Amino acid sequence: AEAKAQYIREHTPPPFTLSYLGTFGPPTRRFAVFSDGKTIYNVPEGERITGNFVLSHLGYESVDVSYTLLPEAPPQRVAAGTAKPGAPGVPGAAVPPR
Repeated sequence: AEAKAQYIREHTPPPFTLSYLGTFGPPTRRFAVFSDGKTIYNVPEGERITGNFVLSHLGYESVDVSYTLLPEAPPQRVAAGTAKPGAPGVPGAAVPPR
């Protein structure tokens, strides 16, 4: 059981903690906007967002985020307004109480 748990840890990307605010721009130059609570990131499809995360697909109400260190892992789908800044590892953000 421990070997399986270790395998999952080593092959699971860390959670993507930025908030996806939406998609903007003209149809030929659309980009996604993310925030960590302090900084705004404007990212076209296929470009790096932050760290080892890449915007792999730009949808209408969600985006797919891939983790470059684990290319075999499925992308994480992030819907607009759902990710919460403040997850562990996000500097300067308070973790909301549960």
